[in-house]
Amino acid sequence: MFLIAIRNFQRYWINRLHETLYPSIYYLGTVASLDVALIPEAHRAIEIVKGWSRDFLYTHHRWEPRLLTTVYQTVNLCFYLDRPNARQYIHGAPVFNVFNMIPDYRRHLGGNNSQVACVVRELVRSLQGTDDIFISVGIMFVK
Repeated sequence: MFLIAIRNFQRYWINRLHETLYPSIYYLGTVASLDVALIPEAHRAIEIVKGWSRDFLYTHHRWEPRLLTTVYQTVNLCFYLDRPNARQYIHGAPVFNVFNMIPDYRRHLGGNNSQVACVVRELVRSLQGTDDIFISVGIMFVK
């Protein structure tokens, strides 16, 4: 029970941090407004959030309605806070396995439906912005 409370606490603060850095209305600011040099304990706090993010990505989850939102927010924060290393630890994260067997999160590739892609992994790939095809992958996620 204590472990569940800690995970809910971490998810809550990941959500709040993401909403603060990426507000839904542009005049509330942007992630570009953050200057960590002005915050004395920012580097320590960033390390804590990176740890929470890795913990969330590598913990086995059951599907729930807000899981996709939390995965998106966590991955987005990872790419912002830890761009050089995020790709390595996000790629193999077990949290994506939850979406593999749910038909709404699967897309058939090709005409014979023999290959299946998880659209959540495509979302993550589009967020990376490092491949030549990340725009195409983002468009396919939206479709």
